[in-house]
Amino acid sequence: MSLLTKEQVWTVIVDSLRTLLLDQDQELGEVTAATSFNHDLDIASIDIIHLMVGLEDKFNTPLNFDELVTLPDGNYRNDLTLGELLDFVAGVVLSPAGSETLAQQN
Repeated sequence: MSLLTKEQVWTVIVDSLRTLLLDQDQELGEVTAATSFNHDLDIASIDIIHLMVGLEDKFNTPLNFDELVTLPDGNYRNDLTLGELLDFVAGVVLSPAGSETLAQQN
């Protein structure tokens, strides 16, 4: 059984994103799953990597950024939505292996 819900993962992502932007003297307005990092938030890919590293620390679970942004043809995505990030992170941390890692840290 998972220790977290997808909604809780969403909250952690949004809070982490808010902190990242505050560190850059920016504020995070209202976001949805359709909000894109580059087009809507003007966040560079290096900042998304920093966000992913922070999420790895929060969830104590490795998140393979390449797996998230690499398309089946080997090219990289031009942009990423918060929903795509949520689905990816939730898929990892809510999996039996991810849940086991979370249980070990508590």
